[in-house]
Amino acid sequence: MSTYDPTGASWVRLDRLLALGDPLTQDVWGCGPVGRGTVLTELDRPSTCEHDDPVPCRACEARRIAWFVRHGVDPRDPHPIAVDIGVPSPSSSPPWPVLDGNHRVAALTVLGAQLVPVVLYGDIDAAIAWLTSEDSFI
Repeated sequence: MSTYDPTGASWVRLDRLLALGDPLTQDVWGCGPVGRGTVLTELDRPSTCEHDDPVPCRACEARRIAWFVRHGVDPRDPHPIAVDIGVPSPSSSPPWPVLDGNHRVAALTVLGAQLVPVVLYGDIDAAIAWLTSEDSFI
């Protein structure tokens, strides 16, 4: 069973979370997939992004992810990574499972983390089933 965390988070395997949605390989921010290579380039050669568009570009998103890679992801963050597990209905599935924390999930992926603290939303039975499947948690 997952371990209790004072933030209300459950610690789950990152690869299980990425199976629901991977912010490095999918177009989460509406600017195309950022990709691990883009983040590594940003870490090696930080960019400056000067544009008037209020919508962030891939360089902006890579810079945000790189910040978490450099500084780490605090598991005690008062705003934990939030995941909508959905409900068992085709018309009620969330368009993207990570409600809050996409940059942190991407950074944890680049860092090679094994576990990630998440707070789950959606159908309680679906969440319990996902949490209690043999390979989802420690």
